[in-house]
Amino acid sequence: MASFSYGKIIEMSFNRTVLILFRPFSLKKWLFLVLIALLSGALGGGGNTNFSNYSNPKTKSASAVIQYASALNLSNIDSGKALRLLKGNLSKRGHFFASGFTVLLFTSLIIVFIALLILFTWLGARFKFIWYNSIVENDASVSGPFSRYKDQGDSLFNFLLLFMAVMIGFLVIIGLWIFASGTASGIIGGSSSPNFLGFITTFIVPLLILFALIIILSLAMALVDHFVVPIMAMDKCKFKSGVNTFVGILKTRINEFLIFILILIGLGIAAAIAAIFILVICIVIGLLAAGILFGLPYLLMVSVMGLGSGAYFIYCFIVGIPFAAVFILMVWCSALPFAVFFRCLSLYFLSSLDCGYQPLALEN
Repeated sequence: MASFSYGKIIEMSFNRTVLILFRPFSLKKWLFLVLIALLSGALGGGGNTNFSNYSNPKTKSASAVIQYASALNLSNIDSGKALRLLKGNLSKRGHFFASGFTVLLFTSLIIVFIALLILFTWLGARFKFIWYNSIVENDASVSGPFSRYKDQGDSLFNFLLLFMAVMIGFLVIIGLWIFASGTASGIIGGSSSPNFLGFITTFIVPLLILFALIIILSLAMALVDHFVVPIMAMDKCKFKSGVNTFVGILKTRINEFLIFILILIGLGIAAAIAAIFILVICIVIGLLAAGILFGLPYLLMVSVMGLGSGAYFIYCFIVGIPFAAVFILMVWCSALPFAVFFRCLSLYFLSSLDCGYQPLALEN
């Protein structure tokens, strides 16, 4: 750990957080930092048609109904019954087209969701380097670092796509496991009497494996975010080279990293408690502001002026959208100091390892 204790690293991280956010205070800088932190991830988702019914003469098309009636003797066919059959047939055809439209709409939404997911994953990979640059340079610029770290961001993006594919693959495997085991034990489908052992093998075991896998992958992603990204940024290298360099450092400093992870968890719990307290304050402020912005106008517009509820609803719509945006922005801004602190903490820790990387200069 060189000559710097963990307490000293925490102190330096706190001081740099104050320096970045409050010396001097700039609302414009805060807003840009919130945007960068948000995009980088530092602040923190059909009908079926039963075609077998069409084999029944009662659900045939209008011409088929008429032909069927003629074959049996048209004079004996109740015109009201034929009309009801015709209406039922048209209703089923309408249901068929509605089902097709639902499937098309659902498929389109899935495609749009996947496209947006890929887009924001690409932006997130690039903005992780912009976030690193913001902390190291004490600068909230976007355009310069966005171009400067193009190769590194694209390389990290490829890894993130692979990471998401692996996660989806594991979720599919766990889902198939639960379905197959549940079907065999009778918990799913009810083919046999379910038992305690079947419940364990169907739900408990795969969910424990999934939980352990999420813990491991989350830890791996945290190490990539906190250490591999800075190494890639300083060496101007691709993801594979950055991982190899980090693994070499990790092998020689495993004890320091384990202690740092424990400290990170402890500080994370404390930060979560503080963040909840701040969130409650934000909610109270938001409720008070909402009472002033929406309660008083209701008394004036409806009770005093007698304009009616329609005018009041229009007012709520016009004022409510910017009010909600400001409230969400206030919550994000309240979380920004925590994000800056933890980014500083990992960078100071990396600098203290005396491993050839000093993203932040250590204070004497």
